Amino acid sequence: MSKFSYFFSRNKGKIIGWISFILVVAGACFAIYFLNIMTTKADSVDSRKYSSRNDENAKIIGLDDSDKKDKNEEKEEKVTSSKIKVDIKGSVKHEGVYELDSNKRVVDAISLAGGATSKADLSVTNLSKKLKDEMVIIIYTKEEVKNFIKVKEEEVLKNTQCISKTPVNNSCIEENVDVGSNKKSKISINTATLEELLTLSGIGEAKAKSIIEYREKNGAFTSLEDLTKVDGIGQALFDKIKENITL
Repeated sequence: MSKFSYFFSRNKGKIIGWISFILVVAGACFAIYFLNIMTTKADSVDSRKYSSRNDENAKIIGLDDSDKKDKNEEKEEKVTSSKIKVDIKGSVKHEGVYELDSNKRVVDAISLAGGATSKADLSVTNLSKKLKDEMVIIIYTKEEVKNFIKVKEEEVLKNTQCISKTPVNNSCIEENVDVGSNKKSKISINTATLEELLTLSGIGEAKAKSIIEYREKNGAFTSLEDLTKVDGIGQALFDKIKENITL
């Protein structure tokens, strides 16, 4: 008899007992594991059913705004991607009407038109301005901008040389004194007083009063020649004093 057979025969009861114990413990562990799996699956199914019922109830009572969000997102996307048309003219390489997204800027339109020419002056153009449908964009040349500035400066200079504006045609009233010269000051037939009118050659008190009465009745003179419409002032007298009068 071998040693193993001898050992087994002497400890047969203990060995069988241990094997039985191990099998029982293993079976219990497996049973617990299996029960846990089944419980987890059941809870998951119940959770999905409960969530589904809650979603349906939320939609019924109007608490679920997921559909609204989706619709709003679609609407925003459509607005963002909507197209507009702008007309770009002037100092660009390719003038014309171009279609762009509504969220584009003036600089994008210029780029689409091939860019500005070498003569363009972009310093007076707001390149960051947002585009609008049917918008007209004009890119001026440096020479045009220079002329605009010159005209504006001349207009400002002219206004600074006027002491006031006449009620008619907003024309300029020249200063009564010519600085640095011995010329007589010109008399305004629209604003002169009786005493000032009497300083004109050939104008006496009667004619001066007639000028003032005409002015009060008909309004301000619109031209120097209108002075001949006053009683007592003919063409000969007008020619004599026209160099000394102004509106």
